[in-house]
Amino acid sequence: MILVRRFASEMNGVIMIAMLRLCLAMIFVLTISTALQNANTSSSPQAFALHNPHMERRFSVDGGKRDFEALLSFKNGITSDPMRVLSNWTSTNSENVCFWIGVWCRKHTNRVVAVILTHLGLKGNISPSIGDLSLLRTLNLSFNSFTGRIPPQLGQLKALRLLDLRRNELVGSIPKSLANCSQLQWIRLPYNHLTGSIPAEFGVLGKLEHLRLTANLLSGSIPDSLGNCTSLIDFIVGFNFLTGTIPKTIGELKSLELLFPDVNNLTGHIPPELGNCTSLHMLSLATNCLTGTIPKTIRQLKSLQILYLYENNLTGSIPYEIGELKNLSEIFIYKNNLSEGIPESLAGLISLQKLDVSDNQLTGRIPPSIGNCNRLTDLVLSNNNFFGTIPPALNNCTALKRLKLSSNSFNGDLQIHFSSIEILSAHSNNFSVTLPASLGNSPNLTLLDFSKNRLKGELSSHPLENCLQLRVISLSSNELKGDIPLWITNLSRLQVLDLSNNKFGGRIPYHLKSMKGFSDPKVSQDMGNTLYEDIPEIKIKGNEYRLEYVLAANTILDLSNNNLKGEIPPNIGSLSQLRLLNLCENQLEGKIPPSLGQIEPLEQLDLSRNKLSGEIPKELSNLSKLSYWNVSSNRLCGPIPGGTQLMTFDERSYQGNLGCLCGKPLQSCKQTNSSSTVLSPSEMVGKSVWSKLGEQVSMIAVGLGFGIGVGGIISIIVWWDRLVRSMRGPKI
Repeated sequence: MILVRRFASEMNGVIMIAMLRLCLAMIFVLTISTALQNANTSSSPQAFALHNPHMERRFSVDGGKRDFEALLSFKNGITSDPMRVLSNWTSTNSENVCFWIGVWCRKHTNRVVAVILTHLGLKGNISPSIGDLSLLRTLNLSFNSFTGRIPPQLGQLKALRLLDLRRNELVGSIPKSLANCSQLQWIRLPYNHLTGSIPAEFGVLGKLEHLRLTANLLSGSIPDSLGNCTSLIDFIVGFNFLTGTIPKTIGELKSLELLFPDVNNLTGHIPPELGNCTSLHMLSLATNCLTGTIPKTIRQLKSLQILYLYENNLTGSIPYEIGELKNLSEIFIYKNNLSEGIPESLAGLISLQKLDVSDNQLTGRIPPSIGNCNRLTDLVLSNNNFFGTIPPALNNCTALKRLKLSSNSFNGDLQIHFSSIEILSAHSNNFSVTLPASLGNSPNLTLLDFSKNRLKGELSSHPLENCLQLRVISLSSNELKGDIPLWITNLSRLQVLDLSNNKFGGRIPYHLKSMKGFSDPKVSQDMGNTLYEDIPEIKIKGNEYRLEYVLAANTILDLSNNNLKGEIPPNIGSLSQLRLLNLCENQLEGKIPPSLGQIEPLEQLDLSRNKLSGEIPKELSNLSKLSYWNVSSNRLCGPIPGGTQLMTFDERSYQGNLGCLCGKPLQSCKQTNSSSTVLSPSEMVGKSVWSKLGEQVSMIAVGLGFGIGVGGIISIIVWWDRLVRSMRGPKI
């Protein structure tokens, strides 16, 4: 009985094990059949590989081989590799593709996902084989010298997220096939030579966040379809040749932060729909042909920090609503046709740092409320129709560095207390007071321009002498008098000094050596290529010109049209970096200093309309860069230095002297003498004086002779009449 039970128990165990094995076998068969079914229904080999580790290895090997071949083909298109960064891209190194310079791979599969080769000086064409890198997510070839076209095969890169080809020399159009890269987030193609239009097909790129096409040769209009790119964060297409209007669909881009279609040929109005782009931080529509008014919907751009609308044809007024944009830090709307005044609402722009409304038709007074903008560093109001006094509240803007008030009708007292001021330009106004003494408290002042006003008084003891950083002083066309102050020679960084058209008298200061800005090239080198903008009119080549800017390397000394007397300082040659020297229309006497010949960079020298005498120094023949030269209307005599540039100027540069200047372009020196020898200057002066005296004596003699003759004839007639009467006797 016990044996039977044991046997039954063992049989039950065997049956259970058999049934378990059968179940496992059925599960295995079902798993295999499901995998096979999925493999058969899938058109992609990757799908089957996910269920089969052997197939995954085989797929990775095949894909890696294609990547290897595509990269080698790309290398073959490169004609110059100055840094030899692709030296390990070889067929013998195929097992280490992921270790090639500039190549990044996915872990485990060793498939290429990024090619980054920037700032390497590479030249050549971009091979179409790049399109075979099927898992490529990043292609960055920026800052090289690639030429040719962007291969349309890039449209095959379904995984591509970033395309950066900026700063190359690529030509042709932007491939429409890039619209097939549905994962694209970045398209960077600035600073190439691309032509054609912006592909309207880009409107399907729903994940596109950054589209940057600056500085190419693109034409056509901005596609309406870009309004579908609702993920777009920045759209930067400036410095092209785009035409047409700004599409209203731009208002659909709620995520847009940067909009820069500046420096194109866009026309039409600014669409009010732009106010829907409430995420905008920076908006630049500058340098186009836009017309109409600034839309009031701008009030909706609460995040706006930068507003550039300059160089258009906008009309109307500056919208009052602009004062609601509390985050605005820069407003540049210069060179338009805006009218009316500056709105009081600007007082609410507490973050405002730069305001430029120059070159418009604005009028009225500066609102005192602008003093609330205490972060203001730049205030440019030039070339408008503003009038009245400068509000004292402006002194609350203690951070102000650049104040430009030029070409308006400002008047009254100008009390300025800006310790941070660097540039103060107020030329062409009606200021009729003395130069503000408070300027002496501005140690950082580099440019001071009050030309073409009605300033009075003297400069002999002005606190301006404390402004040792001054590089430009222009006080021309005022009513200043007295001597040229000696403290000017202590301004060692001064490079432009224009005191012309005033009533200065006395002598030119002799202490010139300390003016390092005119003598030491290192002073201008310290400034690099800095430009001084808004320089006033300066007399060049005998005519007044308004210079929009002056290079920091330029050096100008203009003391013309004053009452300066005495001689030109003999050491004026120590100003060895001068490029323009104008001393005309004064009462200067004596000889022309030979040291002027030491100023090798001198391009323009005007000494006309003075009382200079003697010869033209031979040392001036060293001035090989002279483009303008005038010594007319003086008392010069003797030969013009021969064989030099001084002989290339016409006779107008020499006319109005004593008549004893000789040499080309005037008459030869031999023709001015009766003998073959040339007289000395003193003899020529003496001869000229005696000649003129002789001419005057001759004229007197002729007059006397004529008078005596007429008187004698009349006397004879009278005498004869009396004689005849006496012979006739008295009448009966």
